[in-house]
Amino acid sequence: MELIIAKDALSKMKKLLPMQHDFLLHLDDGQGIDFHEHVSCSVNLHFRLLEVKDHHMHPAYDVRIESTIGPVYVKSYSVMYLDPINYIRLGGYGEFQLAGKYAGNIDANLSVTLYE
Repeated sequence: MELIIAKDALSKMKKLLPMQHDFLLHLDDGQGIDFHEHVSCSVNLHFRLLEVKDHHMHPAYDVRIESTIGPVYVKSYSVMYLDPINYIRLGGYGEFQLAGKYAGNIDANLSVTLYE
């Protein structure tokens, strides 16, 4: 499995994040570490790309995906929503998007944040 980050998306990420730590691709489903106070159940998928100090502190994220920014870790059951090749790109309004080679848009509004 692979995650390719477009040059313009990577440039925007570098302005938002220190890019010095580990990364988690968090499926916002209320499992694993709850990064939000509120979790909703809906038909839409929502992912967050989170920069964390050490992925070992988050053992639920046990699958490694190679990416443009180094390894990104996901929960094992999250991979069923991803394609063998995935992309992070910018949408028409500058929002981050997660897309699969075959599935197309997986998350049209991917959150990219530092988690401390």
